[in-house]
Amino acid sequence: MNKFRVYADTSVFGGCFDKEFSITSLEFIKQVEKGIYKLIISPVLLAELNDAPIEVRNILSKLPEECYEILLFTDEIIKLRNKYIESGIKTSNHKSDAEHVAAATISNADFIVSWNSNILYILIK
Repeated sequence: MNKFRVYADTSVFGGCFDKEFSITSLEFIKQVEKGIYKLIISPVLLAELNDAPIEVRNILSKLPEECYEILLFTDEIIKLRNKYIESGIKTSNHKSDAEHVAAATISNADFIVSWNSNILYILIK
C-alpha cells in the first residue's frame, strides 16, 4: 500500500511549540515518523525553517530520512507560483504561501497541511 504524500508548510513545524496547535501538530509529526505519511519538503520550507528557532528546525532534523523526500526548486514551481499571484489566488504579499502551494502541486502531493487561519487545513487533490 502506498503512503499518502503530504506537503506540510512551516506553520505545522512551528505549531509543535504553540500551545494552541501543539497537540495536533505533534500528532501529525508522529504519524510521519510511524510511516503513515511521506512528508514532502520544499526549498521554501527549508529556507523558512532556517530562520526559525532551533527547536523548530530540530523537528525535521530528528526525522529519519526515509520519512520524507526533498524537492528541488524548479522553474515549474516558480512559474506556477507566479500564476497563482497573477490570478489573485495569492497576493504578492503572500509569495511564500503561493510557493508552498505551487511546490505541493508540482510534487503531486496528496494533501497539504497548514495552520494558516488557525485551522489545520488538509487539502485533498
